[in-house]
Amino acid sequence: MATDGTVLINVAMFDTPRGIDTLMAVARREHGAVFVGLALTPTDISVARETLRHALREAAAVVVGPREARKRR
Repeated sequence: MATDGTVLINVAMFDTPRGIDTLMAVARREHGAVFVGLALTPTDISVARETLRHALREAAAVVVGPREARKRR
């Protein structure tokens, strides 16, 4: 699932002939956008998780900070 809620499928997992040209042809026959992705390495996944952890903390601070400031007034 994408961050905007779009559900994506990996056509490479279907029982079709392999090769990027063939896979793109399969994807183009479907309605909607074509998503091309990369498999992440374990190191990339760790970096992404840590980055998201920081982003979630920052987002929470943006939401909670003003509430706390209003309470102090």
